[in-house]
Amino acid sequence: AAGQRKWLAISSAGKLSTAARSGHYIYEDQPDAAVKAIQRVTEQACA
Repeated sequence: AAGQRKWLAISSAGKLSTAARSGHYIYEDQPDAAVKAIQRVTEQACA
């Protein structure tokens, strides 16, 4: 978690999201959460 917070601090547009009740493969355990995160990044890149 500490390493993730360091990466988060690099950009003012960063956002840390967690997927509760998920293992290492979030895209398998919670595909909706993975899709939403990808959409958020895509929207930011296009803005």
